[in-house]
Order: sequence, then structure tokens, then C-alpha cells
Amino acid sequence: MKPTIVLIHGWGGSIKSLENLDISLQKKGYSTLRLEIPGFGSTPEMNKPWNMNDFSKWLKEKTSHLDKFVLVGHSFGGRIIIHSVINKQLKPQKIVLIDISGIKPKNTLKKKFWKNVSKVAKKFEKFPFYNFVRKVIYTKIINERDYLKAQGNLKETFKIINESFYDNEVSKINLPTLIIWGDEDKATPLWMGEYLQENILNSKLVVIKGGHNLPLVKYEQIAEIIDNFLKN
Repeated sequence: MKPTIVLIHGWGGSIKSLENLDISLQKKGYSTLRLEIPGFGSTPEMNKPWNMNDFSKWLKEKTSHLDKFVLVGHSFGGRIIIHSVINKQLKPQKIVLIDISGIKPKNTLKKKFWKNVSKVAKKFEKFPFYNFVRKVIYTKIINERDYLKAQGNLKETFKIINESFYDNEVSKINLPTLIIWGDEDKATPLWMGEYLQENILNSKLVVIKGGHNLPLVKYEQIAEIIDNFLKN
């Protein structure tokens, strides 16, 4: 009997984000469970800022009825998966990580500098150029456009989760792991996928042409890759 495939979208997405990948996997005979992270899509926002443990508890609750399952996470969805597995909060049979976040970027000093610039610029928020300057800093320089979109508790949550990195902990993952990465990903560059493959013992890296939105645009190809992985 094939395991249930649990699909978790990225930050800023919704239950619709991985719909085409879901359909492609169902066509291959898999049962699927597509989740929507609290605060996104039509799911109500959490009543307080969450940390990664909160997201792991949510995922555990959503999968508690499953005996055999595989976790598939894109971007932030993958970050939730590795946190949950590293901390032994979940026991999937296998995991699939697609362009995930959670590895510390190499330009953290640059980001910190420009975030401080943005804080200083806040003194001029009444001026018409303020929003333009802030948008340029977060989208073009430090590549955190998701922060601009976040509101309320999600904005505070974004700050909290972006202090959680797993560079020194991914070696604790001892599950069969498939890593799928876009060779043109600018949000989470390819070297992060290569780092994961080098440090997770039982892992395989598949690089395909594309950017950070792979499962939204290359869903049939990714479904084929996942199917081959689960058959072995």
C-alpha cells in the first residue's frame, strides 16, 4: 500500500499553491493530503506570533491520523518538515524538500546592514519616497519581499522563524530524503540544496531548470521525480 503524501506550501502560499502537483501525484495512484498553513489563504491567522515548535505541533496534529506518510514541503513548508524531523516530533517514512528555507544565507551581514538602514529610514515614513525606498531594500537588496506582505502576528512570526537555521542540525536527519532544487533559484540558492545533500546521510539531490517556484510550474516533472523516489 502506497503511503499518503502530505503537501505543505511555502510562505505566502495557500492550499491552492500545490494543487497541480497534488493532482499529478493522484494520477500516479497516490493518496494525498494538501495542507494550508495557519494565517495563509482562507485559514485564520494564529492568535499570537508562532515559532517553529508551534508549526511542528500544527503539522503533527494534522498528520496524527496517518499510519504511513511522506512529507513534501516547498520553501517554508520544507523548513517546518526539517524542524519537525530533527526534533523527532514526526515520523514520516520519507521526506521531500523542494527549494526549502532554513539554511543560513551567506549575506547575513549585508541583510543586517540594510535592515538597519530601513529602520533609520522609518523616521522619514511621512515622506512620499519612504515606501519606495523600503520596497527596494526588501525586494531588490535583501530579497525578503515576504516580510513586506506579512501583517499582524504573521509579521512577528516571520521575524521569529528567520532566526531559526539548521546548518548544524540537518545531519541528525536519518530518513530517506529527496532534495529537489531549481538551478536558477535566487531566494534559496542552489548551494543550500547541495549543503543539505552533503550533510544528510541518506539523501539524493535532483537539480532541474527553474527558480524558486518549481512545484507551481514544473509539477508534472516533480511528480515524476517523487514517484521514482518512492518506488525505490
